[in-house]
Amino acid sequence: MTDSAEWSAPILVVDDDDNNRELLKSLLENEGYEVILAVDGFEAVEKYQTAQPSLILMDVVMPRMDGMEATRRIRQLAGDQIVPVIFLSFLDQEEALAKCIEAGGDDFLPKPYNRVILKAKVEALLRLRRLHDTVSLQRDELMIHRERLEHEHEVAERIFGGVAHPGSLDQKQIRYLLHPTSILNGDLLLAARQPDGGMLFLIGDGTGHGLPAAVTALPVAETFYAMAVKGFPIEEILREIHQKLRAILPEDLFFAACLFHLDREGRFLRVWNGGMPNLLIVGEGGVVRQQIESKHLPLGIGAKRQLDTAVDTEIMQAGERIYAFSDGVIETENGHGERYGIDRVTAYFRAQSDPERWFEGLMEDLKRFRQALPPRDDTTLIEVSGARPFSADAPLAMPLGVQRLQPLQWHVELELTPPTLRETQPVPHLVQALIDMQGLRAHRERLYTVLAELYSNALEHGLLELDSQLKTCPEGFHAYYRQREERLSQLRSGSVRIVIGHRPNGTGGQIEVIVEDSGSGFDLQQVEHEMGQIKGYYGRGILLVRGLCKELRYPGNGSRAEAYYEWS
Repeated sequence: MTDSAEWSAPILVVDDDDNNRELLKSLLENEGYEVILAVDGFEAVEKYQTAQPSLILMDVVMPRMDGMEATRRIRQLAGDQIVPVIFLSFLDQEEALAKCIEAGGDDFLPKPYNRVILKAKVEALLRLRRLHDTVSLQRDELMIHRERLEHEHEVAERIFGGVAHPGSLDQKQIRYLLHPTSILNGDLLLAARQPDGGMLFLIGDGTGHGLPAAVTALPVAETFYAMAVKGFPIEEILREIHQKLRAILPEDLFFAACLFHLDREGRFLRVWNGGMPNLLIVGEGGVVRQQIESKHLPLGIGAKRQLDTAVDTEIMQAGERIYAFSDGVIETENGHGERYGIDRVTAYFRAQSDPERWFEGLMEDLKRFRQALPPRDDTTLIEVSGARPFSADAPLAMPLGVQRLQPLQWHVELELTPPTLRETQPVPHLVQALIDMQGLRAHRERLYTVLAELYSNALEHGLLELDSQLKTCPEGFHAYYRQREERLSQLRSGSVRIVIGHRPNGTGGQIEVIVEDSGSGFDLQQVEHEMGQIKGYYGRGILLVRGLCKELRYPGNGSRAEAYYEWS
């Protein structure tokens, strides 16, 4: 049996002559084919519908309906499916061939039949049929695969669009560009307004491209937003993201990231850079005053204890702008294989005198450098104008489905010793506890400010005995925070005690916050005198707390602060 004879569907032989039908049936059956018969065009159409033959041998001249008309009707019924038709005729070969092609035939077999030619033509057309069916099947499978991919991409786009959303990037002093080369990409740009009024940013890049790079975006974005909105500092957010990535990622995947925080006035900048291009601070005349380079490994590499969370600090001057970008900027290549590089970035700023053109102009310069080549990597860029206050959004509304709790009376107390003081920031945890117990979401930012200022004073001035007057100039500001890190790492004794109580008061309540340190205290009158002559980057905390609270007291030697915050 030939390979063609293995075709499962039968061959339809159509001829009004009994001898011809039986002859063809015999020849084909000897080759191993199954054969069905029809005596005219009408029966041929009926047999086609019921038997779905793999090939048709069709006589041309027949009563009732000739082979030409029967073939045309079968073609209409077949649609996109190929059914090879070999016409049988005594007519002149050229004339018959033209007619059979016009009617939709595929080949021509003259009478009387030659067994060898019959076999060759049948096998050739069945191979064509098999090839067509294989291609059609592959086409259908590709269409299904494409539709599935399109659906998966739509789902992925919705997921990443919902989780890795730009957040608070709509502030007037922020401009940004997200230019992915595919839906699933590794670049990530996140921003969140924190309860202290400042802004926290993350720009990052996952390993490689496509899905392996994109899978890191979900845990990074989820952790970033969950912790940033509660007021956690860069250090604790880094540790949590690092721990999550270490738990879920293979060893060859990691996440390069640059996190930076600006306070509510846009003055104090804190930066952690792990594996990302240099963060630039650009000032008057396009001069790049500072490049904060990567000093740390990317997140997800190494054990938790190996993560270095030390940050760089800067004081932003009027007119200065921050630029952070992914490696898609500096690794942009032209037709000669040259990379744009960090030197071209800094040279661009020096050559462009108008700061308002810096952002768009840099993108145009990259495009000119790349010429007609498409970008090979995801490109992400953010510009933040420093020394400008961030706009304060309206108080956070109570989310739908969350009911405000009835005012309750309760009391909690927490004492922090040196190991805990070095490793954690308690204020976000305490504020979240207040929200969970009393439903004070609308008061999150004000409560955070009160607790953060009182805690910072207790730790930095009560235990570490730092002098705020160091912060009268940028150089002193750096020295202050260097001393803070050094003294905190060397602290072996002492504690900070935090007590929070709540008493119902009509339709709301009063929150009492007591923060007490074991230090030697301070002269409150001297501090109040200095507050009236503020010239540097300090002294505003106590004034701010007094403005938010009904009352603020420092009984005794100043090592104990008592604040009373009322809400309704």
